Amino acid sequence: MGVSAQPSPACSCHCTPHAGGAPTTPGAVRAGAGEASSTGGGGGGGRGSRGGGSGGADGVSSAAGGVEVLRSEGLIVRIALSGGGVVGGSCVAILCYGNDASTPVSNLAAQVAVPKHLRMQLGPPSDTCLPPEPLPGFGPTLPPITQTLRLAQVGRPPYKPLKVRLRLAYEREGKHIVEEATIGPESFGQGMV
Repeated sequence: MGVSAQPSPACSCHCTPHAGGAPTTPGAVRAGAGEASSTGGGGGGGRGSRGGGSGGADGVSSAAGGVEVLRSEGLIVRIALSGGGVVGGSCVAILCYGNDASTPVSNLAAQVAVPKHLRMQLGPPSDTCLPPEPLPGFGPTLPPITQTLRLAQVGRPPYKPLKVRLRLAYEREGKHIVEEATIGPESFGQGMV
């Protein structure tokens, strides 16, 4: 894989360039198409291949796709529906976390809460570190961290709208930051409900 054990001088979270020029973490592994069954986020493997690959997230290769659900202090979060979108009131979505700031993000961890009519499964993130944006204000230009979110209706039709409460904790320049966002039905292509 060509991963260096030396941390990049610009990134305190030990991101290092590999042969493709995209950052990765020491000991990173390539994320597979299936992810471990996790319901809380955190943990996570590395991004062995962030550059033209899928980032381990069902074909989503950049934070440019999908719907923006949060933008704060350089952190940009988008959600993109995978496969056939919302089917039978259920879906597989990809959360994409990008960095548009000149400072890195480290220790990124997500938590998700859903209403009682939904069941969810949050897969592990492809990484927990976002390197600094080389073109602040024009990005994110680097591949995002991706995380799979599966949502399923508990009851029978008629199905209720999809709604998710997202809580992100991360560090930037030694500060612990917590952001929250509500991802409503419009982000899942269900219109305003």
